[in-house]
Amino acid sequence: MTYPGGWLTGLLAGISAVLIFSGVAAAQEAVGEAETALSVVIAQYLVEEDPETGEEVLRPVEEAQPGDVLEYVVVSLNRSEGALAGVMVRGPIPEGVTLLDEWYEEILQSLLDKDDDETPPPVYAIRQLPDESARVVRMSGDQLPQFSLDGAKTFSRPPVYYEEDGVRKPATVNMFTDVGWDLNVLAPGEQVQVRYRVRID
Repeated sequence: MTYPGGWLTGLLAGISAVLIFSGVAAAQEAVGEAETALSVVIAQYLVEEDPETGEEVLRPVEEAQPGDVLEYVVVSLNRSEGALAGVMVRGPIPEGVTLLDEWYEEILQSLLDKDDDETPPPVYAIRQLPDESARVVRMSGDQLPQFSLDGAKTFSRPPVYYEEDGVRKPATVNMFTDVGWDLNVLAPGEQVQVRYRVRID
């Protein structure tokens, strides 16, 4: 799998930044205590454009306003000495923000362009085993994010539909309450990073 120059470098550089920032992130979540097998941390960043290069950059959120785009980074770590199977992690969509429509549309488009290995995927995971280099994994099919309309009680794979007065209708991004990922199996010490974007209402 190959991508335009600089794309992969920027992603991998973000791993250490996530772990450093997560301790003071405005949005973060730890599942269990230190001895718990699975640790999950969520950090948020402000998506901005560098005025000199015109490239997209992520910055710690010091202040934000309606219309700003935030990127949530979800880092899952298997702290145990054994493999964890059936790992499902979720990222909440807090009140006051809406899932970024462009991001959801890219996911829907990726269902059509699933064999295109030359374009950076809208959905990917960064997986890293102890003492090994991080690798980018394209997420497709059953690995694509799932979306909840009911506060994480149930999740559906895209495209998401709901029923109203007996009529099946496509869900819109303002209806989503959570994003979920099926990470399948996490090896001992393996870390997985996934991301999603929202816009401040």
